[in-house]
Amino acid sequence: MDDFLLIEESSSHQIPQLYGSFNTIIICALLLIVFDWRMTIITFSSFPFGLIILILITGLQNKLSLNEYGAKDEANSSLQEYLRGIRCIKAYNLVGSKFDRLRNAYHQYIKESTRNDIVIGPIVYLASSITYSGIIFMILFGSRFYIDGTLKPLNFLFFLVFGSRVYYPLINSLINIVYIRYATIAGKRIQKFLDLPVIEGTTDVCYSPNKDIVFKNVYFKYLDDKTSDDGSSKEQYREYTLKNINIRMKQGSMTALVGPSGSGKSSILKLISRFYDPDFGKITFADEDISKIDPEFYMKNISVVFQDPYLFQDTIANNIKFGNPSASYAKIVEAAKKACAHDFIMKLPKRYDTMVGEDGCTLSGGEKQRISIARAILKDSPVVLLDEATSSLDPENEVEVQKGISELIYGRNVIVISHHLRTIKEADNIIVLENGYVVEQGTHQQLMRRQGLYKRLWDIQEKYNGWTMN
Repeated sequence: MDDFLLIEESSSHQIPQLYGSFNTIIICALLLIVFDWRMTIITFSSFPFGLIILILITGLQNKLSLNEYGAKDEANSSLQEYLRGIRCIKAYNLVGSKFDRLRNAYHQYIKESTRNDIVIGPIVYLASSITYSGIIFMILFGSRFYIDGTLKPLNFLFFLVFGSRVYYPLINSLINIVYIRYATIAGKRIQKFLDLPVIEGTTDVCYSPNKDIVFKNVYFKYLDDKTSDDGSSKEQYREYTLKNINIRMKQGSMTALVGPSGSGKSSILKLISRFYDPDFGKITFADEDISKIDPEFYMKNISVVFQDPYLFQDTIANNIKFGNPSASYAKIVEAAKKACAHDFIMKLPKRYDTMVGEDGCTLSGGEKQRISIARAILKDSPVVLLDEATSSLDPENEVEVQKGISELIYGRNVIVISHHLRTIKEADNIIVLENGYVVEQGTHQQLMRRQGLYKRLWDIQEKYNGWTMN
């Protein structure tokens, strides 16, 4: 945002001032030439030298400005982190001077900003002084021309009075050039962001009646891999988050993704949601390659219920109809009832017109989750993704949320992540992941008979199911 503000300030202040200064300089030059062309050249002779100095420090200014921008970004990031984590910081007594990262980030920003001013400032003043020194040459040569009789007294007086005033727009233009060049760094940063590849696709899609989601030989990584010394592709695949995934998630069934933390469960949901595209392989929905479908057009088929849902600073009704803006009030209420959210909404001061705070801060976790489920029900999409939707809830809220989820998943292609294996015991297909690979899949009974990773995870949970703190 700071980059946009700097561009706006430069566009509305520095550029108009520079344009006005150049117009003034041109008009003054034409007027002075009428009186004496020699004196006009002498008057403006110092300006090119000042301009050359500014051109020569372009690389230095860009380097210092980039360092200052980087320090500013780090300071803003640290401040945002400080504010978001203020409860944790206070709980561990890290407030004030003890929160080193925030203090160090701002010290570094001050250091880089001061360095930029200390290095570039004197050079700019030097260029301005050299430009302003033209008045000395104008007086010296004017006096000589006057003594030689080649310059009339009135013309000499005109140059002394009017010609000396031309240096203000000259110096002002030099200073504006420095400011504009500083702003161009912000412009380049914005352009770099705009040049990021956009996920595109077509809306000319003919979905088949079969709404299965199929992964075919899918490999995916978040960061670029480093090629091994011998260039072995097998070495590269060790860095992938998902490796050779071949799975089918059938319409009208529930597919559960289980496995240890970091095994790739959430990555599969992100690929289905097309937050990312796979590096290799293909993902199809209704027999169509989703990488070729326009993301917005494709996401009409997907509803997602996150572990920590986000609510906007708006009314309850508007938050529910976020996935279906044209929904009527009656449809909103119907979705809320199915999500077991209607009763608590009716107890709020303005009911469905009650404003919620930023990120739903005025509601409990269970209430936020039920509104999120109502949002997904109202969207009425054929695919539902549940990412640990009940893991952080208390037992009472979990029961209510489970009722809402039961309404949400009826007749749809449901893909659920859960660490609580009891909640996905009745899933039609359980896919077990480990280190990015699918190590086994099947029903609960089939996996228990195989004595594999699923059986081991189940036994661990059963063993510590009655654990208490002594």
